[in-house]
Amino acid sequence: MLTSFARRCLVLCAVALPVTATATVDRQPEVFGKALEAARNSQWTTLDTLQPHLGEHFVLQDYLDYHRLRTRLAKAPVDEVLAYTRKYDDSPLNISMRRLAMAQYAKQQRWTDLQAVSAGVPAPLALRCHYYHAMLGAERERALKEARQLWLSGESLPDACDPLFSALKEDNQLDDLLIWQRLLLAARTGNESLMRYLRSELSDAKWLARADTLLRLYRQPTQVRHLNAADHHDAVAVVVLERLADKNPEEARRLLPMLGKRLSLSEEQQRRISDRIAWFSSIRDIPENRDWLDQYLNETSDLRVLEQRARRAVSEQNWDDVERWVNILPAAERTSARWRYWLARAFEQRGDQASAQRYYQLAASGRSFWGFLAADHLGVAPALNNRPALAEDIALNERSERVLQRVALLLAVGEAGHAREEWLFLLRHLDDASQQDALAGIALQRNWPHLAIETALHTGRHDVLDWRFPLAQQTEFESVAEKYQLDSWLLMAIARRESAFNPHARSHVGALGLMQLMPGTARDMARQSGVTLKNAEAVFDPAINIELGSRYLAGLMKRYADNRVLALAAYNAGPHRVDRWLDEARTPFDVFIESIPFYETREYVQAVLAYRVILSRHEGDQPLVALLGERETARPYTPMQLAANQNSAP
Repeated sequence: MLTSFARRCLVLCAVALPVTATATVDRQPEVFGKALEAARNSQWTTLDTLQPHLGEHFVLQDYLDYHRLRTRLAKAPVDEVLAYTRKYDDSPLNISMRRLAMAQYAKQQRWTDLQAVSAGVPAPLALRCHYYHAMLGAERERALKEARQLWLSGESLPDACDPLFSALKEDNQLDDLLIWQRLLLAARTGNESLMRYLRSELSDAKWLARADTLLRLYRQPTQVRHLNAADHHDAVAVVVLERLADKNPEEARRLLPMLGKRLSLSEEQQRRISDRIAWFSSIRDIPENRDWLDQYLNETSDLRVLEQRARRAVSEQNWDDVERWVNILPAAERTSARWRYWLARAFEQRGDQASAQRYYQLAASGRSFWGFLAADHLGVAPALNNRPALAEDIALNERSERVLQRVALLLAVGEAGHAREEWLFLLRHLDDASQQDALAGIALQRNWPHLAIETALHTGRHDVLDWRFPLAQQTEFESVAEKYQLDSWLLMAIARRESAFNPHARSHVGALGLMQLMPGTARDMARQSGVTLKNAEAVFDPAINIELGSRYLAGLMKRYADNRVLALAAYNAGPHRVDRWLDEARTPFDVFIESIPFYETREYVQAVLAYRVILSRHEGDQPLVALLGERETARPYTPMQLAANQNSAP
């Protein structure tokens, strides 16, 4: 983003430029940054002054033209929009302009123009409703068919869809049965306010009675035991029993056979309910359902529940059950490093050292946390399974060269989001693997590690570790690591997992920057460390983000006596949750890691520790760092690990 100083001097600096000269390459970012700022703020005199300095065929002219057209959409003829989309058909802004125009034309009810700019069915739901609304005149049958599909959603829908649904009513196609079907979907997604609204839309007394029954049982699911056979009560029972499976798996399991017989539930309906009961029985370890669960899992192929049952056996350190449930898993999962490791542990605990050694060796061939842990157990080097990047120079084609220029210029003016969109847009439209490989290499050369990672993931080059796990901000990480007595590879691994080294990353929950700090955490750490956050964007500065994230981690490391497993779990899920997970049982370190209740946190801890090992390959001739140390592995995990450090949380 432009600095506040640059914004203040925008007009003055623009006027200071010689009008007749095209900006040199060195000055182009400065001029474009000011021009883009002017365009966004509708400062057309300033933009007109700057425009000549960018040249006649400026590589990012579409960005400036986009804003010129954006402000005139309400009055601009559709041909002008179509001319823009034709001229810039290889730009991501082509799609943005089409969507912007569709939204504007919908407001103005310019339905023919909306269809003209649509280029097919749009992805955003509101625009999709506008698109089918526009079809009501010429293709009414198709529009109403699509409207029925859109209607059948358990979520609340945009207001843009209302005219479509009104058209369904006009044609007598939005009847009580269709309303009932959506009411069931709303119940399944837990949208009670939508359920109440849909109930008010029903007209027939019988449907109203069914809706009242559903709403009553939705609020009091245990009362489903009293549900009698009647039309559509089987559907009510399925929805309510699925809800009861979450609230009270034991009661749901007891009621299912009785209600299945009373209401003549189909095998498919009973299977759906049983799957829910099995899942919640497994993750919550309902003792009363254990025998039923084990019997049910012998007859199901639900991978999610089978893996959770195997994990429960690990958590209980029931090594006979570990072997039993791992061997029931499908081959692809059974042969993963994770489950081979646990088979090795099971054999080891039961005294079968030969089998244990064989499975440790099999597990150690995998590049993952569990593969590396097996390698540590065997005393061998971790298997990185690295495939070197192509050494040959590959010339970029004209389109790739042009996008490379666009990305470089966007990054130079702080438009990282647009730069990433350009890069991904190019990758999606490139069918030449050699061009994609060349782009990954260039991204590294230009110190764009996040774009190298994007390329590796997009192309499936997961074994090219130079691309998937490049160095990033090494000087900053090493400096801050020394300041807080942390491991720089650990800090870098956190950033790799959190943001894929994208300094401008922003998560759906609001976490920001390289180390994905929540705004409140960033402010707290800034206050403690004396860092001034001049504005909301300051946290995206890599040096500041690394400083604040590292300070937060240092506090967690102190809280947990330098135990990286616990500190990483707390970085992801919060320290108070981790404190609760340290129960009174004396739990071995590997069992604790596999037993972390949150899937995201469990995978996060394993990934960061494995990434740390992989990133340490950049150390040169030095051996890879050890996966874990004695602080993490020597003692069982108990609440005693917190006793001396309770007041150390950041």
